[in-house]
Amino acid sequence: MTAYAILTLMLGIVLYVTAGWASSQGLGPEATVQIASLIVFWGVLPLVNAGFDWLSVGATRYFLRFTAHRRNPVLNSLCDFASALLILLMLAVVMTAAVQAVNLIVVSRGSAPWVDVADHFRAIRLDPGNPALWWIYFTLFSTLVPTLIHSIIGGVSLIRSEMPAWLRQRYRDRMEEPEFTKDPPRVFETAVFLTVRSVLGFVLGTAFFGVLLWGLLAAVPWLASWLLCACELTAAGLGAPLAPGQCSGL
Repeated sequence: MTAYAILTLMLGIVLYVTAGWASSQGLGPEATVQIASLIVFWGVLPLVNAGFDWLSVGATRYFLRFTAHRRNPVLNSLCDFASALLILLMLAVVMTAAVQAVNLIVVSRGSAPWVDVADHFRAIRLDPGNPALWWIYFTLFSTLVPTLIHSIIGGVSLIRSEMPAWLRQRYRDRMEEPEFTKDPPRVFETAVFLTVRSVLGFVLGTAFFGVLLWGLLAAVPWLASWLLCACELTAAGLGAPLAPGQCSGL
C-alpha cells in the first residue's frame, strides 16, 4: 500500500509538471491537442481510476472472505455493492477535480483549458445516451467489476450450499472411488453435474448483480443528477463555469 501511494504521488507530480511544461512551450494547436490527450486520457485519468479500482478490489476481497466461509453470501454481496457504489461516487468527484487541476495549471501558463469540463457536463445533461460519452461511464463503472465477480462467486457458493446434501454426497463419494476414472459414462455424468452447478451459480450471481443495478437506477433516479451536480460544483470550485442545469443557481 505504501509503495503504491509513493508511486502514485511520483507519477502525479511528473504528469502535472509535464502539463505545465507543455503549456508554456507555445506549441501548435495539433501538438497541444496530442500532448493534452496523452497526459489527461492516458495519464491523469488512468492514474486516478487505478487508485479507486484498487479500493474496490480491496473491499470485494474483504467481503469475499465471509462469503468463502458461507456466511450469508447475499448480505455480503449487498454490502460489497454498497461499498462499490460509494467508491464510484468518490471516483467521479476526484476525477473531475484532477482534470480541472490540469486545466488550472495550463491556464496559469497562458494556455486555454485542455479539457472543457463544463462542455462535458452540458453534453451529459442534454444527451446522456450519446455514444461519445460512453468512455466516462465505462471509466466510472469499472469500480463495479470486482463486485460483479463477487456476486458470481456468491451465486456459486449459494447453489453449492443449498443443494441437497444427499446429492452432493453422492457425487463426492463417486469421485473418491478408485475405479471412478475407468467408467466414462459416470465420469461424463459427474462432469455434467459439476458444470451445471457452476453455470447455475454464474447465472444466479450475474442476475443478482443485474437486479441490484437495475433497482438502483430505477428506484433512485435522482442519484445520477445528484452526482453530476456534485461534479459540477467541484469543477466550479476549481474555476470551471457551471453547466446550465439544476446546479447553475447554487
